[in-house]
Amino acid sequence: LLAQLRKTHRGQTFTRDDVAALGESLDTDLASWLSVWLDETDLPAFVAEEARAFRLPDSEDGTPRYQVLLRLRNDGPVAGHCMMQTYFGDSSAPSKSEPLRIEAHSEVELGDVVSKPPTTVHLEPYLALNRRGFGITPEADDIEQTVDGEPFVGIRELEYSVPESASIVVDDLDEGHFRANEKEGRSFFRLGGRAGEDQDLDGGIPANRVGPPPSRWERVQIWGAYGKYRHTAAVVSPKNEEQTAVFTAELPEDGSWSLEFFVATGLRQRILGVQGSMPKTYDLTIEDSSGAQELSFDASAAVAGWNLLGEFELAGGEVSVEVAAGEGSRLIVADAIRWTPAGKIAKEGSE
Repeated sequence: LLAQLRKTHRGQTFTRDDVAALGESLDTDLASWLSVWLDETDLPAFVAEEARAFRLPDSEDGTPRYQVLLRLRNDGPVAGHCMMQTYFGDSSAPSKSEPLRIEAHSEVELGDVVSKPPTTVHLEPYLALNRRGFGITPEADDIEQTVDGEPFVGIRELEYSVPESASIVVDDLDEGHFRANEKEGRSFFRLGGRAGEDQDLDGGIPANRVGPPPSRWERVQIWGAYGKYRHTAAVVSPKNEEQTAVFTAELPEDGSWSLEFFVATGLRQRILGVQGSMPKTYDLTIEDSSGAQELSFDASAAVAGWNLLGEFELAGGEVSVEVAAGEGSRLIVADAIRWTPAGKIAKEGSE
C-alpha cells in the first residue's frame, strides 16, 4: 500500500478518496477504517457474551480440529474494529483472526478452527472504550468429545439484544459505589492527588505501572478481570487493617439475596513478584440498615470468575460489603460483587 502510494503520488499531496481507492485496488476495505478513524468522535464498546469450544472430526490428513466460537456485542454508537486471538495454555503462538469490523449496536459470532485444545479466547479491540484486550475461558465440558458439524471460520451476524438481569453488579470502576480505604474514614477518592503528583490516576486511584504488589491501593488492568467494557481491579498489599475495599449497592426490596464475588485471572502476569502474595482469605462484612454480618472467603480455593458466598436476609436500601485481608493474606484484589434475589442466580457471564 505504501509503495503504491509513493509510486502514484510522489512529490504530491493525496486525498482520503485516493487512499480508499488504492486500498480497493489491493482488495483492502480502507474506506470503512477511514470512516471510523476520521469521521467519528464516539467509540465502540465491546462485550463478550460467551465463548464455546468443542472438537470437530479430524481433517482428512488426521489433524485434530477444534471449533472456537465467541459471541460478541458492540454496544457503542459507532462501528469499531477488533481481533480474536485463541490461546492454548502453552508457549505456542496464538491463532489470530484478521481485523474485523463490528457495526454499531450489533451482535456477531466469531469463529476459528485450531489444531489444539483452546484454553482462553482473547478479544483485542482497536480504538474502543475497552482500552485494552480481555479474555474469557470457553465453555467446554468435554473438549475431546467429537461433535459433528461444519467448521466455521470468520464472522456471522446475530440478532442484537442486551440481556436483562435481576442481578445488581458493583464493579471497582463504579463511581459512588466503590471505595478504596487507605486510612480510617478516608479513601483515595477523598485523598485526590496526594498519591503523588507524578502518578497517573485512574478513576481516582493511582494507575498501576507493573511491579511488585503496591503498598497503597492501585488500579490494574487485567485481561481476566470483570468489567462491562474496561476490565480492571483495585489491588493492595495492605500494611494496616484500615486498608479495605467497600462495595455499595441499592437493593430494591427486603428479602433473601445471594452474594457472589468475582475472582480475576491474569494477575500473576500483570504484577511482578506476586507469586508469593496471591490472595488467600478475605474477611467480609455485610452491612445494611438492620446491622452487620461477617463471613470469611477462601480466595485461594476459588474458581476464576463468579464465586457464590451464600444467601443473606437483607433490608431493602443501601447495603455495603467491606473486603479486608484475612489471616495470612498479603494481597487484596477488589474486582466486583454481584447481588441476585435468592433462587435466581445469574448464569456466569464474561463481560
